[in-house]
Amino acid sequence: MKKPNTKLLLLLSIFYLLSFNRCALENDDIHPDFEINVGQAEEHTISGVVVDETDQPVADAHVDVMGAITKTDENGFFYINNAKVYDKHAYVKVNKNGYFLGSRSFYPTDGNNLVDIKLLKKTIAGSFDAASGGKVEFESVNIEMGSGFVDESGNAYTGQVNVSGAYIDPTSEEAGTTMPGSLRSVSPDGESLLSSFGMMAVELTGTNGSALQLAEGNTAEITSPIPSSLGANAPNSIPLWYFNEDKGYWVEEGEATKVGNAYIGSVKHFSFWNCDIPIDAREANGTIYYEDGTPVKYATMQLKANGARAAHGNTDQFGHFRGLMPINIDINITIRGGRLNIKPYNTIINIPSSGIIGDIIIPDEYFPEPVVVTGRVIDCESKKTDDVLVLIGGRYGVRTSNGEFSFKIQPNTTQSVLLRNREDYVIQKMTPLKVEKSNKDMGELMFCPDPPKEQLDVVYTDKIKSLTASYSIDGEVYSFSDAKVGENKSKNQMGIVLPADRFSTQGPFLSITMLSDFKPDGQPHYYTFHRGVLDKWIIDFSTSNKGIVEPILPNSVRVDFHKWDISPGGYSKIIFSGEFEEYDTDKKEYVRKIVQEGNIEFTMED
Repeated sequence: MKKPNTKLLLLLSIFYLLSFNRCALENDDIHPDFEINVGQAEEHTISGVVVDETDQPVADAHVDVMGAITKTDENGFFYINNAKVYDKHAYVKVNKNGYFLGSRSFYPTDGNNLVDIKLLKKTIAGSFDAASGGKVEFESVNIEMGSGFVDESGNAYTGQVNVSGAYIDPTSEEAGTTMPGSLRSVSPDGESLLSSFGMMAVELTGTNGSALQLAEGNTAEITSPIPSSLGANAPNSIPLWYFNEDKGYWVEEGEATKVGNAYIGSVKHFSFWNCDIPIDAREANGTIYYEDGTPVKYATMQLKANGARAAHGNTDQFGHFRGLMPINIDINITIRGGRLNIKPYNTIINIPSSGIIGDIIIPDEYFPEPVVVTGRVIDCESKKTDDVLVLIGGRYGVRTSNGEFSFKIQPNTTQSVLLRNREDYVIQKMTPLKVEKSNKDMGELMFCPDPPKEQLDVVYTDKIKSLTASYSIDGEVYSFSDAKVGENKSKNQMGIVLPADRFSTQGPFLSITMLSDFKPDGQPHYYTFHRGVLDKWIIDFSTSNKGIVEPILPNSVRVDFHKWDISPGGYSKIIFSGEFEEYDTDKKEYVRKIVQEGNIEFTMED
């Protein structure tokens, strides 16, 4: 398609500069079907904050960074150390029940890449019968579709079709955080940056909540409003683009025509749709400093050109930013926030063909005199450790050197403090930090969520005289008497597996692997293990009739080793309770399950 020769009101895309599964990209695992230039596989630290449309944190959201999986904490924060991404493309996806997919794609920097993602509430805009098709309206968007729908397996669907939708105004202050990915795209003409005249999110679901799509031969007519500030420069025809949710960029498919103050076009499937014109851009990078030469860490950057609202990104802990930007045009940048809560500072840049931007200096009058906070992180043995990240205010990560840390922060504030293990992401909540006008020493912060335990060398046996097991998940009780013990008989390890052959008819089964982290002295001992801690108990649950589609993520389970004795004639009892997360294939998200009570009892043969 020939690109329209129009004066652009640009929606710029500066890619956001900036937790368990390690099944991410290998160094030579460059996907051959990527149509954008992703570069080479690299490892980068990526963190982010997920909020809803009222700017409230979204906890327990499922986060996927190109195969590395974690969840947001109570502050909506997530963190992945050494995520395996590409040097020209990192892609974060966030799923939470009741919201549209949230995502961000960006050029990663060498520092901690911090992204902001705002989730759009998924609200049903209208419903109709699949056999007749129908029409729905929301936020000046009109969608009309004929009959013919299929489920996720491609089977014909009959019944009620529910349509959820949300409109994204490209000139709004929220566009940068609510739009999916970035504005990077591919078309028959190659890769480009996009200038948007309106986006929408649309999702079809059936009566049971399962995802639907238009059947082959069925199309939908979409009407997308053009923001009034962009109307005079909107071309008469414009390419349509859908967001590829697997890869993290926009793909051209179809065309829309300007009718009055809206674009009307036809689509064959639903995702996020966008009315855009492609523009020439280059990879650009730069650094922001304070007057004293220190980097401006985690500040938010908002960009505009010719009056159009731009996506915003964050600097990393070195003050660096990087992304695709249009060249040879004046761009207004507003810098705000960060640890020192910078007042909005405006400047204009013009990016040359080289993409190298000169240093940006923030004058002292744009932020208060900072307070210096120091402290030390120690482990369970009171030794200084660098294995822990200090999280301040649910957003900013502080690294240690020989256990010690120091950072500058805005005075007269109270900040939450969390300690997070950099490898397995276990969190420990600390006393909030109250900062006044003078420097503050936080002293020693002990990271010890699981106290050290005595390690024993034990050789196990299969010889079981009797065994009973029962447990309750969300109020439903399961009991078995034919479990196996000793299946994992390597030194220091023992397994108890409740029968997997039952789970096709009787629901979940339980698999327990016990390491040597206990004391078989006839006395009760209490232990707590958390998701990601691999040297403790591992308890896996699964729903059998669906098969193990996704890994089960244990949260926290408390175990009482009561009268543990595996000697001949010995008696053993284990009591456990806690919670775990199970992937729901219908909802496409992790669902929390509660183990109210569970126990396993067995005696050994004489």
